[in-house]
Amino acid sequence: MSKKKSMTDEERTALVQRLQDDIEDFVAERSKKAQETGAVGDDGKSVDDIIQELQNHPAFLKEVDWSKPLSPEMEALMAIKYESENPKARAESYREEGNELFKKKDYRTAIANYTEGIKSKSPDRLQNAVLYTNRAAAHYHLDSENKELLEIKLKAEKAKRLQERDERKQAFKDRKEDEATLKLLNVIKDRKIQLVSSTNRRNCSSFPKSADQLGPLHPSGASVRLDEKGCLHWPVLLLYPEYAQTDFIQNFCENSTFEDHLVQMFGPDTEPPPWDIEHKHT
Repeated sequence: MSKKKSMTDEERTALVQRLQDDIEDFVAERSKKAQETGAVGDDGKSVDDIIQELQNHPAFLKEVDWSKPLSPEMEALMAIKYESENPKARAESYREEGNELFKKKDYRTAIANYTEGIKSKSPDRLQNAVLYTNRAAAHYHLDSENKELLEIKLKAEKAKRLQERDERKQAFKDRKEDEATLKLLNVIKDRKIQLVSSTNRRNCSSFPKSADQLGPLHPSGASVRLDEKGCLHWPVLLLYPEYAQTDFIQNFCENSTFEDHLVQMFGPDTEPPPWDIEHKHT
């Protein structure tokens, strides 16, 4: 029997090139057919259809979505994997699957696998102890996740209640302030008190229509207010232009007079201000 002659390097290179050319011709022909008909196979399926089928086939799956029903092919593979006549081998398969799910933090499905492993009734006590321990660990992590989610939910609900409480308090405060402002405006209008603009005194007297017209007009924040007895209190600014000085009365009650305040400011029992050297006011 004659021996087969060995190929030279040149022959190997030529063979590789010929095979590569054949593959390129085949791909080119398929691509041309796909462009013309939209299909690459005799059954009329497109490239995308074939790729999708391959990706969904159990032999090519990288991960299993346990939240969706298993395909018949996957169920068949699972049956082959777990339906062993050897209880120890079956329990070990469930344990390994449970461990993989545990690593992915899919504790609920891991618990189901450990439980099935326990149901396999393996004669190996150590193996059963591991299954029980792993299941307990999965339960612990699952409970921890649930507790953490519950705490987050409770904190969110508490924050929401506090926010709603603060909003109610603010709304109540705003409503009271609006009522007080409306009452103040009505009192001023009933007493026919008109306001004059400080920037344009001609033909600008009018009844105030909003709280903005009532101030505050002083850095202290003082503005007209209505006390519990129904008396108006006005902020009053006194000017002494010859001395470039001012005095400010924050609460000038409408029932009092200028004399009442001037006596308090420049009365005989009051020390004169340092700028009143000639005692014109005291």
